[in-house]
Amino acid sequence: MPNTYSLPGSSRVHYSAIIGRRPELRDWLRDENKSWLPVIIGENVVIQPYVTIDGGINVRTRIGDNTLILAKAHVGHDAVIGDGCELATGCVIGGHVVLGDRVKVGLNAVIRPGIVVGDDVRIGAGAVVTKDIPNGWTVAGVPAKQINVESFLYNKGLRDNAVGNVETCEFEVTWPGIFS
Repeated sequence: MPNTYSLPGSSRVHYSAIIGRRPELRDWLRDENKSWLPVIIGENVVIQPYVTIDGGINVRTRIGDNTLILAKAHVGHDAVIGDGCELATGCVIGGHVVLGDRVKVGLNAVIRPGIVVGDDVRIGAGAVVTKDIPNGWTVAGVPAKQINVESFLYNKGLRDNAVGNVETCEFEVTWPGIFS
């Protein structure tokens, strides 16, 4: 079995995470003689409990600098995760997926194998991504489709109570009168 990953001193991996395991492909699981490539983990990466990251087949699976991977997330073989990404609890990143920089993947979202996701993309909780996503988009749903955050808030009656920057999806909703 190869060395499964190297860890820079500034990165932290929870002891229950499984990094650089045998890729989950039928042929690879049945053939004990096949070898796979170790995972590259960048600087200042945090990997939480029960995360699984497969080793690479054609290219080394890579986790970019300043990335946060929360509990029970899975990253498939040959995936490339950009710098500054956040993978929420339970999300699944298929094999050969490429995530750009600063991508945020919501709870239990699924990105199908071979998908390319641009920089600064937001993927909603429970979304299923079946097509490539351009830079800067926010997507949600099954299958995932682009949403306009400002229109979404307005339609839900929340726009007047949203505080923050709608373009970057960094906002909070206040509920006047409830706690005053």
